[in-house]
Amino acid sequence: MSGERAQPLATSRHTASLIWAVVVCLGVGLRLTPPAQAQSGIQVVANPAPEYTFGKALTFRLSVTSSAQLSRITLFCQPQAGGGQAWSAPAAFTPGQSVTAVYTRDLTTFSQAPFVNLEYWWQVDDQAGQHLTTPHQNLFYGDNRFGWQTTSQTPVTVHWYQGDAAFGQTALGIASAGLALANGDLQAPLPAQINIYVYATAADAQAALSPAGRIWVEARSDPPLNLIVAVASPGMGAEQILGRQLPHELTHLLIYRLTGDHYADVPTWLNEGLAERSRRGPTRRWPASLAQPAPQTRSCPSPVCASPSRPTRPRRSWPMPRANRWCATWNAGTRPVRSQVCWPPMRPAILVRGACKTPWACRSPSWSMIG
Repeated sequence: MSGERAQPLATSRHTASLIWAVVVCLGVGLRLTPPAQAQSGIQVVANPAPEYTFGKALTFRLSVTSSAQLSRITLFCQPQAGGGQAWSAPAAFTPGQSVTAVYTRDLTTFSQAPFVNLEYWWQVDDQAGQHLTTPHQNLFYGDNRFGWQTTSQTPVTVHWYQGDAAFGQTALGIASAGLALANGDLQAPLPAQINIYVYATAADAQAALSPAGRIWVEARSDPPLNLIVAVASPGMGAEQILGRQLPHELTHLLIYRLTGDHYADVPTWLNEGLAERSRRGPTRRWPASLAQPAPQTRSCPSPVCASPSRPTRPRRSWPMPRANRWCATWNAGTRPVRSQVCWPPMRPAILVRGACKTPWACRSPSWSMIG
């Protein structure tokens, strides 16, 4: 009996020892953990979305607190590719441990291209040597002077502010058809989205583009941004105007998709020639272009253009000067692959993509004039 009583007594003593050990450990842990209010570091209190007046000023704000006096707050901004240069600037704030920093960028001095995503972030430093970098955020810098309407058909999105839904659908239909026509020969990989902004007046478009160094003619494309700016207002002639502008500018985007960083190396006559071919209706630039002499006179090497003995006449419904046409061929390095195109644009002159990924960048073309 005495042995049976001793076993429970030993067990209870062992349990009491374990409980006491847990209490001691918890006590040590509580003494080692500092209270929450004594924690050090830089904390973000508020990081509101930037505000801007288009073409005039862009303002960023950040509220932060720290256990030490804050010494420097810097804003960093990276526009998307093709949208401008990266920049950074110190923000203004009253020294202290809890501050609100403000930076206002003067857009009349430091212009910013419109319809561009701006990636921005902050770096905060205090006198204790602590640093904080905020997560990267995005701001779309659009022309907020107008209430834009939107309609889409993948991959094209049309934006306009004057006119009803039918006007937007007309622009979208022209753009979608023009994209399919222009890409029928080029076979370029399409971007995920193409944004087209239709201004009602040239003055509105000029005010948006000129401060950022964008030269305005009749319409403009920014291929790296997959962006087109055009001008048309509802009424007579709008469909014809958009039919000239949109397919032309869409062709430039497609050529950029084929050439990438080599886009600037594409000869102007080829870039513009392919774009002109996609337009609806005659162009004012053809007569002057046709009057220019070709650098050399050689026979056109392909029946795609025409034969010297029987030059193909332009199949157009409007008057044109005599059918002088330029043809060019490229030999893709040492491989027997040729690419050719005729200008002024006329079917079935096509740009053949062979072994050379960018035929116009392989070698200097050989020229010929027919007619």
